[in-house]
Amino acid sequence: MERGRGQHFLVPGFPPHRHQHPGFAKRRVFPYNTSVGIYHCPADQSKVESAGLPTAQRRNRSYNMSQSVNGFPEYLEQLGIPGLSDIPSWRKLTEIRRPVPSRLFVFIDEHEDTLYDAQFGNPAGAPWWGPMWFDMPADRHNRGGCLTFADGHVERWRWKVAKTGAYPGKVPDVGEMPDYHRIQDAMKCWKDK
Repeated sequence: MERGRGQHFLVPGFPPHRHQHPGFAKRRVFPYNTSVGIYHCPADQSKVESAGLPTAQRRNRSYNMSQSVNGFPEYLEQLGIPGLSDIPSWRKLTEIRRPVPSRLFVFIDEHEDTLYDAQFGNPAGAPWWGPMWFDMPADRHNRGGCLTFADGHVERWRWKVAKTGAYPGKVPDVGEMPDYHRIQDAMKCWKDK
């Protein structure tokens, strides 16, 4: 990892419903994984939108990078939401302490209704944010989703409850709290600053 990678993996501010960004192949991770198809989950049936209506084209990606892995506070500062740019992230693999690399997720299959930018965000236990989904994991795989971890392995996680009614800021209900905490446990949290 290096400073700035999070902002270059995908395109911050790029509408998630566009089919293909003209500079997609220039992003830092692309030379290592040049097949555009690997950025899209085959089970993701969401479509590119035009004028608010779905088209026949599928989206170009389904995955986001964790804010914990070289997060992009400069982008978050631009949003003008107090405290958002203070969410912690690791800048280098050698700095990762908690969770350890085998428990720190890097990529996650994100719910199509919260895939607005290039990073999977979470309040990460910051004192000014209550429990809420900034971004929500997808549940396209029999109420589960796939995550990659900093040590290179992949896991499929089954959720306790379906991820329906997804929108940024949604407060998890009591039944969803185990899923919410499981995600937070796989991220750098405020207490780890």
